[in-house]
Amino acid sequence: MALQDFITQIWTKSTGRQLNSQEDDWLLRPIGDSDFQIHYAEKIAKESHL
Repeated sequence: MALQDFITQIWTKSTGRQLNSQEDDWLLRPIGDSDFQIHYAEKIAKESHL
């Protein structure tokens, strides 16, 4: 598994691009509810009228 991880890292570094924080600012913060994991079940139950 370590070899596969190493190959993936090399591939990403060679084919990827650096993050431009001004163009890609949406990648720097959570999208949606910030407490998503904590209240997920309650939110689904409320939306489903359970």
